[in-house]
Amino acid sequence: MKRFKAFIKIIFPQVISVANVLIVFASLFFLFELPKQVFFMGLEIVGFLFLTTLGFYYWNFKKKIDLKEENQTLLTENEALKRRILEEKSNIQEYFIMWLHQMKTPITAAKLTTEMNKSSDEMKIIRKNLMYIEDYSNMALSY
Repeated sequence: MKRFKAFIKIIFPQVISVANVLIVFASLFFLFELPKQVFFMGLEIVGFLFLTTLGFYYWNFKKKIDLKEENQTLLTENEALKRRILEEKSNIQEYFIMWLHQMKTPITAAKLTTEMNKSSDEMKIIRKNLMYIEDYSNMALSY
């Protein structure tokens, strides 16, 4: 029913215009006493053209309404997709942060172990590499 009312609002000016033309057309025929057959033939031609035009208007109107509905559906789906992507991104970020914090525990334990055994050269190398690993994990954590 809403579609019908909206369509009537669109074609109302055309209906009024055609009605006015038909009134003038009828007035001229009756004032000049022209044959009624010619009047009815003209009325049929104008009626046919007007109904054809209304059909075209309705086709365009229906096409626009369908496009608006499809557009609204796509916008709704797009918003849902954006929310899902943001949620997935947030989940990945939370997982990454948790993983980094979990990695810092063994790094710290290894660092403490190497500090207890300061004497060997291998421990110095391990400490140096642990420092690099810790720096890289801190860099990733700050990202």
